[in-house]
Amino acid sequence: LRDQARDLRSTWRLENLEIYQVDKTKTTRDGTKTYTFWHCSWREGGRVVSIYLGSTRSMTEAEALQKARTMKAEALGL
Repeated sequence: LRDQARDLRSTWRLENLEIYQVDKTKTTRDGTKTYTFWHCSWREGGRVVSIYLGSTRSMTEAEALQKARTMKAEALGL
């Protein structure tokens, strides 16, 4: 059971992240434009890590989630 718990803990650490969209509004000479980006965040120790993933035009939510999991695994050294 301890081995199973250890395996589940590492899986849980990868799954414990949040993906959200951030809207940026820029004012230009022709008017205002709104751009939407994917960001993710997770806790490392006592701080929150927030990372830019990419534009919502270039990737879907599933792709953003996969990229976030990969980045978190690299950050945790898994």
